[in-house]
Amino acid sequence: MIEIKDLMRILSGNGMWHTDSLNGRVDTLFMSDGPHGLRAQNEKVRKNNTSCEATCFPTASALAASWDTELVAKVASAIADEAKAEGVSILLGPGVNIKRSPLCGRNFEYFSEDPYLAGKLAAAYINAVQEKGVGTSLKHFACNNQERYRMRQNSQVDDRTLNEIYLRAFEIAVKEARPATIMASYNRLNGRYSCMNGELLNSILRERWGFDGVVVSDWGACLDLTECVKAGMDLEMPGNSGDHLKKLKEDYENGLISDEEIRRAAERIIKLTEKYGESKAKPSSEEERKRLLKKNHTLAVSAAEECAVLLKNEGILPLKEGTKLTVLGDLAWKTRFQGGGSSHINTKSSKSFIEVLTETGTEFCFERGYDHGRNDVDKSLENKALSLAANADGPILFFGGLTDITEGEGYDRETLYMPDNQMSLLRKLKKLNKDLIFVSFGGSPYDTTPAEFAKAVLHMYLGGEGVNEAAYNLLFGKANPCGKLAETFPISIIDTPAYGNFATKNIDVCYNEGLLVGYRYYDSLGIGVKYPFGYGLSYTTFDYSDLKVEIDTENNSKVKIGFNITNTGNRAGKEISQVYIVNKKDRIMRPEKELRGFAKTELAPGEKRNVVIELDRNAFAFFDVNNTAFRNISGEYTVAVGSSSRDIKLTGKIYVNGKDWVDISGNAVKPHIMGEEEFAVVYARPLSRFSRTSAGKFDMTNSVSQLAKYSKGAKVLKAMVKGAGKLMYLGRSKDDPEVRMFMETVIDGPLDVIVCQSGGMIPMKLAKKIVEHANKKSLKKEKKK
Repeated sequence: MIEIKDLMRILSGNGMWHTDSLNGRVDTLFMSDGPHGLRAQNEKVRKNNTSCEATCFPTASALAASWDTELVAKVASAIADEAKAEGVSILLGPGVNIKRSPLCGRNFEYFSEDPYLAGKLAAAYINAVQEKGVGTSLKHFACNNQERYRMRQNSQVDDRTLNEIYLRAFEIAVKEARPATIMASYNRLNGRYSCMNGELLNSILRERWGFDGVVVSDWGACLDLTECVKAGMDLEMPGNSGDHLKKLKEDYENGLISDEEIRRAAERIIKLTEKYGESKAKPSSEEERKRLLKKNHTLAVSAAEECAVLLKNEGILPLKEGTKLTVLGDLAWKTRFQGGGSSHINTKSSKSFIEVLTETGTEFCFERGYDHGRNDVDKSLENKALSLAANADGPILFFGGLTDITEGEGYDRETLYMPDNQMSLLRKLKKLNKDLIFVSFGGSPYDTTPAEFAKAVLHMYLGGEGVNEAAYNLLFGKANPCGKLAETFPISIIDTPAYGNFATKNIDVCYNEGLLVGYRYYDSLGIGVKYPFGYGLSYTTFDYSDLKVEIDTENNSKVKIGFNITNTGNRAGKEISQVYIVNKKDRIMRPEKELRGFAKTELAPGEKRNVVIELDRNAFAFFDVNNTAFRNISGEYTVAVGSSSRDIKLTGKIYVNGKDWVDISGNAVKPHIMGEEEFAVVYARPLSRFSRTSAGKFDMTNSVSQLAKYSKGAKVLKAMVKGAGKLMYLGRSKDDPEVRMFMETVIDGPLDVIVCQSGGMIPMKLAKKIVEHANKKSLKKEKKK
């Protein structure tokens, strides 16, 4: 048996990406980012964008628009193949955080605003990866729904909302796919950091859901190894200068953590190494990797075709072969096909749209029109584009949308608007009265109003390395658009449920919209939207008929929804059908309708098919906080089948027997946003206040920015880390996604993170002195008041 003091070492990583081998006594794990491609890095590399060559597939927000679990599984399996080729043990993905606001900078890495859809897609991803002998890490657990202050932010969520919305996707994925690991997030949840949250990691994850894998910290999220292990976290990543392990040993000697707690976490990690350890990996040769990348590029193109959403078409698409094109927009030349940050993939197989047109022999002329790396207008670029457009005698393709400076990991968007330079050019193009097709890019919803004069809008999301080849195929009808939105496009930011309560200067965020996230809010309150959840057009049309709703006689707890779909057009196409349960009006608040099933059906022209979607008992349930379980309420429900949340084609009735819930008398509660007093009652626990640190109460979880107000040492340290960042990214703009992520982390993240990731350059003793000085100075100022 390995001695307890040796076992402690395996609880903290060995470097950035590996676990400790305990001097060769256990196997090691090699971890790599991998939500939409492999980002395997050498241990000595510190920059996100320096990694092995890999296939960049559509990001999660794009994949979700396919509503296709089989496609997600194919993509995940391909990523697993590349992971095995590089000797990677664990892929750090997928991410299933709910899109509380369209402004979250990391939304491109997450599937949906709906937990059922997100959970089903995540389960498909996890199963496919782990079938190949590579582990996964389901992330970010939990309620990591904004990037601003992400390392200190406190998400305050009532229990019903937490379980029905923010934990539901995790629960589905855990129960249906059993991920090897769960990644605990940076933020606090209901007053406790996720890595130190025993209710989250033990009571819910392990005891209620039965998770038996490893809980790993997000990189730098473990602020106290002793407290985290006691709460149910097993593995701190990455390894650091040894300060946390030193404290763990001291705490053990002082009786603050037991043998059992340390051994339990260590044994989980060792068990994981026995299944996914590096010794089992057989890295491929360079030639084998090249063949794999070539094969996977073909999949990346077809995946991008399935993910694209046709938002508008006034008959101008598809284009005819031989059409001469006028192409405008810097994104046609320097296409944004992935997000920035820890998921950035190093691919060499992407082609610009201009390159695709050249290779296919398409006649075209092109002007950039704007600089994608800037927000302001470049008059020279704009005038050249306008001059070209004025003389165009065919359709104009405008490539635009969100650029790298507008969204990315580590920072949130401040507006729904497109960059100013694009809006300026579009306003002037509108006056030319030309046939314009808007080819849209971005990882999350934005205001497309400047392009609403366009004859067609094709949204490509962040479609991966094959996105421009896919765009060409879709524009010319070689492929038929079939994607549908997995998130709502609002008309204005003031229409969104978390408006005024998202990514503010307040670290404590009350989720007072409760259950009303995304379409649950818009549809329940009848608020107009630009494009609804589940919406997307095709080059063909579909008819729905013959709805049948019946209880499965062999399994009394399941409901079968059957209906026919007919392709009434002259092109083959795929239709994504959605099943919603319209909730009965009750004494408890419930959204107007909720997604409970979906299916994707391919049909030849004129073909009719019968579609059957099976719903489980939870389709009609709500979370009963008194019994910590999902419960049914007796009564008659409406089953609604549609092509979007707002285009319901068929409805039927079903009576649900809610034996486990009786007391439901009283007036029906209409869906609404809760005020402060109502939220405080529903929250049912004291509200936390971390936004302002009381005098004398500073500690290592405070940021260097907070401490600099009271400590000269903190001011100096802040200047030092900012200077180090500028040197590390010399020559790159402060708006560069990687630069912004680094700066946000070191300036607004906990002081402990800066110390532990400094490689010993910033001693823990110095940091503690800074905290001590800030406490003395703050108390002194307080007394003067």
